[in-house]
Amino acid sequence: MLIMADWWEATLRQTMGSNFTNVGVAPIPIGPMGSKSLTVSYNWLWAVTSQSKDPTLAWEFLQFIDTPQGTNAVSPMGSWLMGLGIIPSRTSDLQGNSTFTSDPFLKPFLQALQTGSAPSTPIIPNYEQVVDVIWHTMEGIESGIVQPTQGMKLAQSEVASIVG
Repeated sequence: MLIMADWWEATLRQTMGSNFTNVGVAPIPIGPMGSKSLTVSYNWLWAVTSQSKDPTLAWEFLQFIDTPQGTNAVSPMGSWLMGLGIIPSRTSDLQGNSTFTSDPFLKPFLQALQTGSAPSTPIIPNYEQVVDVIWHTMEGIESGIVQPTQGMKLAQSEVASIVG
């Protein structure tokens, strides 16, 4: 079992070849303190800074790449992301794209978005450090180097000191 993001599909498919048909995707199991399965959705934003050589041209490019080209069409960015097996941020890019939305690999991810059980990644200072602490803790637990209760207590303490 592996907890992974939807964007790993392309690499997994390429690495596994014909064995990719053996891959199944399911929601993350609900723990003893939970009431529903949760996942985390990610997003990004584009920015044009004051250091941009041509801010007008940069904005025009961003508008082009993120604007659907016609009625019920996908934006160029959405098309590129979907080609990689990545769920685009624009919900309009998903509408009317049954080939992508019916993909069994992506179905649990898309269902989590529709049910509201995929909150956006929080924007907090030092987020990457927090993720790093949690990731290394989970690796230690999975490899048997760290006891689960001790590892989670240590991770909680480290995260608290990072976000202060």
